Amino acid sequence: MEEVLGLDASRILQWPRLEQVAKVTLHDVLARVTGLPLDGGRGSLKSKAFVVLARVRVDVLAARCPAAARFFESIRALDPSSVR
Repeated sequence: MEEVLGLDASRILQWPRLEQVAKVTLHDVLARVTGLPLDGGRGSLKSKAFVVLARVRVDVLAARCPAAARFFESIRALDPSSVR
């Protein structure tokens, strides 16, 4: 993620219950540590979202975030081949 967004991941706060953090707080932190605008054209956080998502390791995310694990299980129930 560092090379995609140009950020130092160590500057991002560690929340024990990430799924309980308000979305506006997450947006603010990402915009602040990257220096990129949230909305906008090329070079904005939104324009890079799919690049970041493509690099997510599902196994690591599920292990660290119970809400993500539940989400992936729901997707697997629909189509077991959809999430590896």
